[in-house]
Amino acid sequence: MVIQKLISRLSVLGLLIILPHILHAAQLDTWYWRNPLPQGEPVCAVAYGNNTFVAVGESGIIFTSNDDGETWTTRASGTFEGLYGISYGNGTFVAVGAGGTIITSTNGVTWTFRTSGTDKSLYGISYGDGTFVAVGSSGTILTSDNNGVTWTARTSGITSTLYGISYSNDTFVAVGS
Repeated sequence: MVIQKLISRLSVLGLLIILPHILHAAQLDTWYWRNPLPQGEPVCAVAYGNNTFVAVGESGIIFTSNDDGETWTTRASGTFEGLYGISYGNGTFVAVGAGGTIITSTNGVTWTFRTSGTDKSLYGISYGDGTFVAVGSSGTILTSDNNGVTWTARTSGITSTLYGISYSNDTFVAVGS
């Protein structure tokens, strides 16, 4: 009888410890499907800034959402080139893509073409310490310290494709093939 009471109390104690964790899902535990319609092209990247999500993808598609991704609006990019990366910094969205495509926008709605100086595809872009850095095919690295208006080619020392880049603690880190 004493053992049964002890087991019963331990069971209740265990439930009291575990139950709050079961009932309270972490923020990343629940995902919802959101589909910007109509479209049939892959969406490759998304960035957030100025209270707006901006997503980019194949055939130059751009979508924006101002309601935490609930609804999406199709925007005109002015290009049919694939857009593979996007970043936000210093009040500007910069999207990069196939054939050296670079476009910029302050609101995600109106986009301006920029001259990249390369015909290599660009796959990733990041912003940090006042500079945008884009990476792509054949080890391509481009930098802009004026919100993506003009770009300077940098030497990576490699010929492999770079697909992604991020910034933290005064350091850009690029990854690729």
